[in-house]
Amino acid sequence: MKIVSLVVLAIFVACIHARYTFNSGSQLSLVRLLSSNSNSDPKLKEGVINWVKDQIDPELIKTWYGLSSNERTCIQRGLILAKEQIEEEHPTEAMEFIENYCSSAADAAKKLYQGLREYAKKIKSWSENFMEDMPESIRVPMEKINKRSKWLSLSKDKDQKDENLYQIFDALEQILNAPEEDREVLANKHAFMAPFVTGNLHSDSIKIVQAVKKIARKETLNSIELAKALKNWLKVTKIELMDYFETRTRPETNLPDDIDRQFTEEMGMLYDIFYAAYAAPFSALVELDISAEAESNDDFE
Repeated sequence: MKIVSLVVLAIFVACIHARYTFNSGSQLSLVRLLSSNSNSDPKLKEGVINWVKDQIDPELIKTWYGLSSNERTCIQRGLILAKEQIEEEHPTEAMEFIENYCSSAADAAKKLYQGLREYAKKIKSWSENFMEDMPESIRVPMEKINKRSKWLSLSKDKDQKDENLYQIFDALEQILNAPEEDREVLANKHAFMAPFVTGNLHSDSIKIVQAVKKIARKETLNSIELAKALKNWLKVTKIELMDYFETRTRPETNLPDDIDRQFTEEMGMLYDIFYAAYAAPFSALVELDISAEAESNDDFE
């Protein structure tokens, strides 16, 4: 289940990565331009940022911001080395790097690593318990997704990455095509999944997953049908996310105001970068009038 650990590591490290990657004059200006010109819904952005913040132990955030910017950059490089060793008690390669190059921050680095490791254990335990009562038609493809996700994160070969990604979408299709009563079990156990596996996004989710598989295999697909499915999927998913963010109960974090402000700013910067790179092109699709007349020209190869 190292992929789960990688997600935890990525959430914590990536939220700081934007500032230290884009810290030269022109690059930082680009980031600020993306932030100021972002057309993302501010309520959705706030919901995503708050959700990510709530997944991280406040003590780890305090430890991180108690370090100098140089120490943080140095530890960040060491933690990236640790991504394949997150389940180990003492990740040798990462800790040797930190002790050699970030000696003044070695104790903080160990605390950060142990915190991430404990969190990864909790997520692993949750995942195992979650799948315990799942019907076989759901549990088997979910196990396949976990395994293939781990291989995807560790693979350096493009063909291997592509194959692992294809197998993940193949497993998703198996879940979406499972018997209705089995999908109901999944929806009841995790309400957020309900629209996708049993609700009004189920058929569109199948179309999108099948289209991704066809693209991966360079097969012909109906581009208009895919565009319609994506348009509806994105529109309804945003509504579902907004509803989830507005109704969930946030935990008490008790972060000092200055740290909370800095962390929120850097999370917002990262959000804007990802939005501009990935979400913005799809958001335009929601506003697009996809005419039925275009269906005569609907094959894409």
